[in-house]
Amino acid sequence: MCGIAGIVSNNGVIEAKRLTRFQKSLAHRGPDDCGLWINADQTAGFAHTRLSIIDLTPSGHQPMQTPDCRYTIVFNGEIYNYQSLKKEMEAQGKAFISTSDTEVLLKLLAKDGVLALERIRGMFAFAIWDSLKSKLTLARDPLGIKPLYFSQYSNGLAFASEAKALKSAGFGGEIEPKAVGAFLQWGSIPAPLGLYNGIESLMPGEWLQWEQDTGKVTRQIYWSYAKQIENNMHNPVTDYRQAVNLTRKIKIHRLIRDRAIFMSHSVFLNKNSEPSRVIFLYMS
Repeated sequence: MCGIAGIVSNNGVIEAKRLTRFQKSLAHRGPDDCGLWINADQTAGFAHTRLSIIDLTPSGHQPMQTPDCRYTIVFNGEIYNYQSLKKEMEAQGKAFISTSDTEVLLKLLAKDGVLALERIRGMFAFAIWDSLKSKLTLARDPLGIKPLYFSQYSNGLAFASEAKALKSAGFGGEIEPKAVGAFLQWGSIPAPLGLYNGIESLMPGEWLQWEQDTGKVTRQIYWSYAKQIENNMHNPVTDYRQAVNLTRKIKIHRLIRDRAIFMSHSVFLNKNSEPSRVIFLYMS
């Protein structure tokens, strides 16, 4: 896991020491590297703590920017189909300087905006700043595997991977009684509740955009179970061969995650797996 955090403002200067507080609070999430970024007019700033998984080199350092410096991203998670997305963009003339999924996500978002979320397969939480439109976009994966909290204040918005990181930087109020009740009842705090007053959790499968010029916040659910069930009801699978192919496709996506779990035709399986079925699905 990594830690991401940031502050955006439409009337005030972002102080580096506040971003450093984020980093210290999130250090346990990313022991391998850390980074800070503040834009030229000091109205937007990101912090990141990195746990290196895919690209272990400095090329995967975050916050990461596009070559023209228009877009800046901080990202926590893993994009399972980043290799196929990368090949597609390379065929369109895009160049890459790293082997990280962060760079693939950054350039896909720069190209397609929030529509890119429909094509991404993975677990993720990210923030991306568009310096041309002065707009912040936050997004969370469909199942809410990766956490992302935010707090709106008088001049802007702050976000972080953990509510306590926001609290450490001066955002949020007292403990929220509803959140405590939910934790005692269910053992967790469901979104959009946050542990503190004034701090919310982004919903699973949701994106949020904040516009600097107006302070307007737009939120939209881009994926939900209900939507998926409704789509499947309108397009039922009735053909046996179609069902087999769909099952194979789903199994491969879930088991292989667009990365090699088969090294030189060796298979790494846990004791609960069904080796013959996995090998059949992979080889067929």
